Amino acid sequence: MNTQTQKAIESAKAALQSNGHIFTVTFVKKDGTKRTLNGRFGVYKYLRGGTGCLKAGNWNFYDMSDSYRSVIPESILSISYDGQNLNFSTENE
Repeated sequence: MNTQTQKAIESAKAALQSNGHIFTVTFVKKDGTKRTLNGRFGVYKYLRGGTGCLKAGNWNFYDMSDSYRSVIPESILSISYDGQNLNFSTENE
């Protein structure tokens, strides 16, 4: 992944964390399959005591249909939020 792509992904993450809107992220799982999730940053309602065990560099968010998820930024293919569609699939495939 090149630096321009990394900056775009980090910029999208910062925007989503600041406004709390729902987003869609498509990524490649460790087993090679594609996965699409709808999620939101900043949801702490369902956390139970203790400290988090997720890596700080990952996209750690609440999946609207399931539970908390963590996505490795290098595996992200596309991000959609606030009417914007950011596509990184040609650079990651």
